[in-house]
Amino acid sequence: MKSISIFTITLLAIFCFAGPSFAKLPPQARQNLYKAQLLLDEEKYAEAATLIKKYMNSTTEPVDAQIFLVLGGAQLQTGNDKQAYDTFKRGFARHPDNLHLCRNTAVTAYKLERYNEAGMFLEKTYALQKPANPETLFQAGSIYYKGDNFKSSVRVLQKLIAQTKNPDKEWVSLAIHALLENGQPDRAKSLLLKYLERAPDDSAYWKLLAKLHMDKEQLEKTAAALEIAYRLKRPSQQELENLSSIYRYKEAPLLAAATLERAYGTAINSEQALKIATLYASAGRIKKAISCMDRYSQTKSTSLKKGILLFKSRRFNDAREAFKASLGTKNAGEARFYMALCAWELKDWQKAKQELKKITDGNFTKRASGYLEVLLDIETAQIESAE
Repeated sequence: MKSISIFTITLLAIFCFAGPSFAKLPPQARQNLYKAQLLLDEEKYAEAATLIKKYMNSTTEPVDAQIFLVLGGAQLQTGNDKQAYDTFKRGFARHPDNLHLCRNTAVTAYKLERYNEAGMFLEKTYALQKPANPETLFQAGSIYYKGDNFKSSVRVLQKLIAQTKNPDKEWVSLAIHALLENGQPDRAKSLLLKYLERAPDDSAYWKLLAKLHMDKEQLEKTAAALEIAYRLKRPSQQELENLSSIYRYKEAPLLAAATLERAYGTAINSEQALKIATLYASAGRIKKAISCMDRYSQTKSTSLKKGILLFKSRRFNDAREAFKASLGTKNAGEARFYMALCAWELKDWQKAKQELKKITDGNFTKRASGYLEVLLDIETAQIESAE
């Protein structure tokens, strides 16, 4: 379930020191920031960082938030993510009302894969924003999710959704996944149903609803959700085969057969035709089953099954022809036995006797001998009657 995509968050105001606030800085701070700016313009990031650190270590002035922002930014540019994180975090500890330091601490924590800290600092960023940007709270929930802290992800996302009249689909989607990962399938399902009211054309989430139904063995609801999903987006053959299995399990063979026909299309091979025909036969639609096999299955490997279907529909002459096609296969013994039964049903006692005597397959010789004994009794009765 964790395969959903996660956004990228960006830094804010790394080199933000121009404007009115710059003029309010102490002279020494302004002088060092100006020198640092010149070095940054020349992409001399390490030298700029060294300059700022030297100032910070020597000054007796309160270190302004812009100093921390520039130092952290320069450290990031040199690839020192950990140093940048420490700088931004230390700066925010001294300036807890500074939005840029807070957000940049979150970003660098994210770069270091410290997802819980990144989420926490984004929540603080959201609290500092005026007006608050709900996207920031969504980012916090996303990062908690990425770090497997599903409980915090659920908490943040539910807060976000609750305070927004028309929450973005992306927010609701992530909240559903977070609830599932946090072991709250019922709440996830409730939110999912509300989501589908707003986005009824989202095939992926109808499939997700089907999965939730399947987890509770609610197969009718599972099938219904999948049917909607598959009409919105063309399903794969495997997906339709799985849906057919649900119908078969629920003893709905006609729906199962129809679903398999959708799965296979017009390019049905003999094995697939046999599956469909078997389903039709189990529903009592023998003619439909035979028609399916006549259209798509003309091989020796399926002729035995076709013969059995014909036999059950009492088309004994046609069945006998189908069984003949199986005589050269591993099913020859069974085919020969059924040929004898076809003759039996047609009251062709002599033909039945001939076929029964030809059976050598040990799986059928005992059954054949029983029929032969009956035929012997019939012959004896006929002789006695003639006398």
